[in-house]
Amino acid sequence: MPEEPVDLYIFGNALRVNCPLDQKEALSVAAEELTQQLTDLKNRTKITNTNQLIFSTALNLCYALAQEKLKKNNDEEHMAQRIKMLHTTLEKTLHNTKKVLSN
Repeated sequence: MPEEPVDLYIFGNALRVNCPLDQKEALSVAAEELTQQLTDLKNRTKITNTNQLIFSTALNLCYALAQEKLKKNNDEEHMAQRIKMLHTTLEKTLHNTKKVLSN
């Protein structure tokens, strides 16, 4: 996929990055979300040091991502257990049906 330079503005700072054409809009939305999170943190905590805001926001985002990954893994494990239970139930039902039909 060809890439092109995209100008983003995050928390009042210009940033030019290369981006695949089909991801340009998503990247812009992500930049807006990051700016909003930085602004919210600044307003909520009264932190004025930009580096501290950036690192705190990065830590918050990484923590949220880790929580989502954990939730996804738990959901996948739960679904696998449910599928296994369903498979066992179907096997038992088929076995019982074969017994009834053979008698």
